[in-house]
Amino acid sequence: MRRIIGLGLAAACLAGGLWKTTGQETQEPETLEIQYTDSSGTVYSTPVAKDVEVLSFTNSPITSLTLPEGLSNLQTLHLHFT
Repeated sequence: MRRIIGLGLAAACLAGGLWKTTGQETQEPETLEIQYTDSSGTVYSTPVAKDVEVLSFTNSPITSLTLPEGLSNLQTLHLHFT
């Protein structure tokens, strides 16, 4: 009888642990990382909300810009350099 209860508790703990891990894996991040390189070759990483609609870059000229997947609401990208 003890063995059956012990196996039942072990199975319940295992199932609870698997459920928690699965829940953590499916949780989507609130922010995404945008990476860009300026004219001096310096690489920057900037977090943005995943539901952002307008992005503006007004610093030194950008030579490379990487937008991650998941920016589904992005409608406008402003690049203004002086």
